[in-house]
Amino acid sequence: MKVRVLRLVPVLLLFGGLLLPSSLEGQEPGGSYTLILRDVPLLEALERVVSVTGLDLLFGSEVTEAAGDRRVFCRAEGDTAEGVLSCVVRSVDLDFYRLSSGTYVVIVGPQGLPRQGRLSGFVTDGWTGEPLSNAQVRVISPALSTYANGSGVFSFPALLPGRHEVVISVHGYESLRTWVEVPPEGEARTTFSLEPRPFVARPIVVDGLELSGLSGFRAGAAALESTDIRADTRAGGDITGALPRLLGVASRPFLSEVLIQGGESVKQQLRLDGVPIYNPLAVEGIVGTFSPLALERVNVRKAGFPARFGSAAAGILDLEQAVGSGRGTEVQVDPFNVNARVGVGLPGARGSEGSLMLAGRMSLWEVLPVPALDRTLRDWNRVDPLLTRALEGPTPHQEGFAASEAVEYVGHGHGSDIRSSDLHMALRVPTGPAGAVRVSAYRGASDIFTQVLSAGHHAGSPSPDRMMMAQDGYDWSNTAGRVRWEGLVGSRSLVAVQLHGSRHRFESGYRMSQMAMDTPTAQGSAMGAEDVLVNRLSSARLLSDRSQIEEVGASASMDLSPDTRHRVHLALEATRVEGRLDLDGGLFPHLRTDAAHTRLAGVLEDRWTRGALTLEGGLRTTWIAESDRLFHEPRAAAEWEGRPGGWGPVATRVSAGLYRQYVNQLELANPGPSALVPFLRFWLPH
Repeated sequence: MKVRVLRLVPVLLLFGGLLLPSSLEGQEPGGSYTLILRDVPLLEALERVVSVTGLDLLFGSEVTEAAGDRRVFCRAEGDTAEGVLSCVVRSVDLDFYRLSSGTYVVIVGPQGLPRQGRLSGFVTDGWTGEPLSNAQVRVISPALSTYANGSGVFSFPALLPGRHEVVISVHGYESLRTWVEVPPEGEARTTFSLEPRPFVARPIVVDGLELSGLSGFRAGAAALESTDIRADTRAGGDITGALPRLLGVASRPFLSEVLIQGGESVKQQLRLDGVPIYNPLAVEGIVGTFSPLALERVNVRKAGFPARFGSAAAGILDLEQAVGSGRGTEVQVDPFNVNARVGVGLPGARGSEGSLMLAGRMSLWEVLPVPALDRTLRDWNRVDPLLTRALEGPTPHQEGFAASEAVEYVGHGHGSDIRSSDLHMALRVPTGPAGAVRVSAYRGASDIFTQVLSAGHHAGSPSPDRMMMAQDGYDWSNTAGRVRWEGLVGSRSLVAVQLHGSRHRFESGYRMSQMAMDTPTAQGSAMGAEDVLVNRLSSARLLSDRSQIEEVGASASMDLSPDTRHRVHLALEATRVEGRLDLDGGLFPHLRTDAAHTRLAGVLEDRWTRGALTLEGGLRTTWIAESDRLFHEPRAAAEWEGRPGGWGPVATRVSAGLYRQYVNQLELANPGPSALVPFLRFWLPH
């Protein structure tokens, strides 16, 4: 019986004096052996095999080197000699074979599969440092590709170790071709920065008024970039003037309504960096909500959007602030507003660069009122005889004349005061590859006041028998803020934690007074009547409606990538909403109501891509604390994208699901006789 070590190790002759106590091992008749080893070094275990079985055993230096600190745990009872040897070597991932001479040779084992590594990282704009969503990242060999998510993060969870050639490309940027070293059983993290590439082409003639095609098609959404926003607001106007560029989106002139295909405006949501904003009114670009220079992108999520984007019965307008869209200062002056923007770079972690953006807008109405808009306001401020009659009540008490629905009021004098301003701040500080802290804040305030002097004529009478003065005012503000951290955890998951808050306040009111022209105080002239009516209105009670809504929330989410064609989204959200409504506009009894709720939501979304087909399933489950009820919103979609029959790129999406909303938008008829808008808009949680 002997053990021979080949090559570098001297030949060892092992004799049978190394037996364990009889309780643990013993030779049985008929070639059956029992060997029980616990936490025994490998070389010692092989010696015991030889001692017990009498095998002729040899192994090479590679086995000695591989032995290291390997420990054997083996239990062989009533087994053959070969079975005992097999028990020992397989417990430490070795192998053996038998020569024709009957000698057994222990080997390290067949060549195992390479220990795979991982590649993950971040794709950014080389000038601004902003993440580039939907950038394609390709590994040349083996042929693999994936797309960066909305935060610019990509991941390859399983690659062979070694150097890999990688190509990164996205529309509007120079493609980047580089090499990356992937360690075995390790992870390579890197940031790819792409340089913007101007598009040079021969002159293009566009015949048509609206965009068409599948530009921006993705998950039931369409996007409007900053260049389009600025192009449509350069001559003055709010962003609502640019939104009709998108298919399925329309705006109503003068009002703030943006209609998304699939629902009414009362069922839509407006968000800035994911935080809800409430916009009750817009006036032809002067009184808007956001400075166009502050916006990087407007995402319109139509009916059928995935579960991760929240709950809304019809659609979502999701605006993103331009935190990294350029350095320097930019000023834009149009007939209605002055806009300004400042962008600076900030030092970040590991030599990366962050960015800070400040932007604002202020209306120029007090300095330079626009005559065309002033005429529009005058037309909208005409006194309504029916509303005036209703507000007078059944028994007129005005100085000796009877109220009549037949009275026609003709504008005699008009004045207006419009003020609007907003301030934006966005900060991004990188915290490492694919990691960043984002802080954004917003404050917007608007105030509209009109005063109209009208002469009342009875039907057929050329001379007025009364004068009326009415004042109409609207005052509202929005404040919002968000803090968000996101970063890679491992190579397959992107984690984000966010806190947000918003506050909306709105107040509208009116006053009116009228008098007969033949009264002594009027002195038979419009000027005399105007002086009297101004004094009366200064002491008259203001009939007003007020509302406000506040929201605070926190969320945590994780995007998992089991492989390049499979993505899973998990999220938890907690939100507290409080609303208040106080109606004292004259037509209705004084009404005051408060509403609030706390809701917790969980989100699960799974997205599989196989070739040209993508299947998506999702579920939102929301618990309302006040009612102790659960609400489920299952959603599903199928997408296909390809080039059938040489037609060029074709994409289609079919989606279905259950959509709820937990903050209701309500509208109330405006009771003012010279109301600038036909209804008032407010929001309450339910």
